[in-house]
Amino acid sequence: MTRMENEMEKLDGSIMKFTGDDLSNLTLADINDPEQQLEFSVTKIHARKAKF
Repeated sequence: MTRMENEMEKLDGSIMKFTGDDLSNLTLADINDPEQQLEFSVTKIHARKAKF
């Protein structure tokens, strides 16, 4: 039961971060990783569009 409660707390924290409700304990890496992934994805999309 305790393990499930801990897991729920972790999941709630993750949801709050993803929705932007709790950004107070984010590190710089937490912010940069999604930004780099988005930039990579946009680059791939532009490359695909250029082929057509």
